[in-house]
Amino acid sequence: MKTTRFTMVLTFFTLFFAIIGTNSFARDRFVEGDWIAWGDTRDFYDFSVGRTTLYVGTDHGVLRYDRNDKRWLTPWYSVPGSMDRAIMLTGVRRVREDPLTGDVYVKLAGSGWVRRNKTNERWEKINGPSADVLERTRQGAANDAKPGPHVIMPYNYTIGPENELHHRFSSWEFAGGVEDEWGRAIYGWTGFGLGTLSTYSPQIEFYPGGPGPAHAMAVGPDAIWCAAKLDREGGWVWERNRSKDRWTFYQPDTEWGLEPSDVQAMEVGVDGSVWLATTQGVMFRRGDNWRQIRKQEGLPRMEVLDVQPVRDGAWAATRNGLAFVDSKSSVVLRPDKKLEPIPYSEMFYQLAADGDTLYAAANSILLKHTPNGPWLDIEVPGVVAAGSVPTALYAENGILAVGTSTGLAWKDGKGKWKQALSNQWSSGAVFDIDYHGGYFWLGTDRGLVKYDPREKDAIRYTAKEGLAGRTVFAVKGEGDYLWLGTDVALVRYYWNAPGRLD
Repeated sequence: MKTTRFTMVLTFFTLFFAIIGTNSFARDRFVEGDWIAWGDTRDFYDFSVGRTTLYVGTDHGVLRYDRNDKRWLTPWYSVPGSMDRAIMLTGVRRVREDPLTGDVYVKLAGSGWVRRNKTNERWEKINGPSADVLERTRQGAANDAKPGPHVIMPYNYTIGPENELHHRFSSWEFAGGVEDEWGRAIYGWTGFGLGTLSTYSPQIEFYPGGPGPAHAMAVGPDAIWCAAKLDREGGWVWERNRSKDRWTFYQPDTEWGLEPSDVQAMEVGVDGSVWLATTQGVMFRRGDNWRQIRKQEGLPRMEVLDVQPVRDGAWAATRNGLAFVDSKSSVVLRPDKKLEPIPYSEMFYQLAADGDTLYAAANSILLKHTPNGPWLDIEVPGVVAAGSVPTALYAENGILAVGTSTGLAWKDGKGKWKQALSNQWSSGAVFDIDYHGGYFWLGTDRGLVKYDPREKDAIRYTAKEGLAGRTVFAVKGEGDYLWLGTDVALVRYYWNAPGRLD
């Protein structure tokens, strides 16, 4: 009897603490920094001074500059809130730090105030800070802070009479700035980004704002690349150098040989070349030069749906067949029209490569090609049969996977196709696939999906968890992190955080 009572009590307390622990753990499932989003931070609304930080409020988050170490800190965009719901810092109109408590107050357009508690680094929605809190915070000299006439501008940039910033091909309006008592300053130009200046330095150091939507993304060993739309006003090719941890942009004008277009895919070759599939042909960067390959240079069609680097060039997929672009000579090569009619003329949507082996997907067609070898037809699974349009293709380390609007199919270790229907993740169409950490990570039109091929279950991540954006166009795993290209921003997600259960 005693043993039975002891067992019952032990069971009760085990369940009790398990429930308490689970709820407590769930509320802190994501912490600050698990989701980092680089949105379009080129529209500025507020500049302020904290104890050790200069703050900039933008339409897509809060930028922070450490005035002690003279470096940029992680931007705030997707931040954890109460009850495991993320808070999106979009439309920031004011940002203030209380010098007594270190708490930060942010006013969002249309949704009121939020506060970051310095003690636990958690965010919460509030009615608004008290009057004495706002009196203690410092806006700095935002209205009067302007670059002085003594400032020496870097090459290609000059400051006009109204403090506007001029480039060889563009001009940006001065948005304001802030200066602190230590001789640090931040200036903003709407549509471009920020410049930092020390009183003891005669030169402004420029930091372009974030890229915004990243419909196409490429993860290379030296840099992260992304793009969405190419135009002169702000739809640029963006590069985030890993060693410098800062943004650089390339404008699509005659200097680089690019034209305004929509970017549909992006890849980095083994030689460091950067390739773009666009509505105006293939564009690629080799060394420091950009080249554009169009229909008049030999492409089957001007619009290119996908691009895949292989060896000294890249394959391009169009609605009128495949083509290979040699990166050294810029010569376009086509499959033989008579001997290889399908790769020459079929409508291809997706490409992928496993080493030097190329895979190409069309309606109910999946081809395999090795250098100097024939084009081989691979049996397609049911999920891509019957005329289904392939929307994603993955091939790496012997794993082959295809995505469509109806689901995912992959080859197992025995070479047999297995399938998962999209109703497991709210019927989201698959736009990109990566196999990383034992999971299939799917970019869909309804968020990020983590699919376990062993357990056959799926977890979907949306704005509630901290994802910036609704649609994930590109996904790439790198160690404990995932890089995501969304309709709002470039995102880095700490998927393998120790101790967290998803």
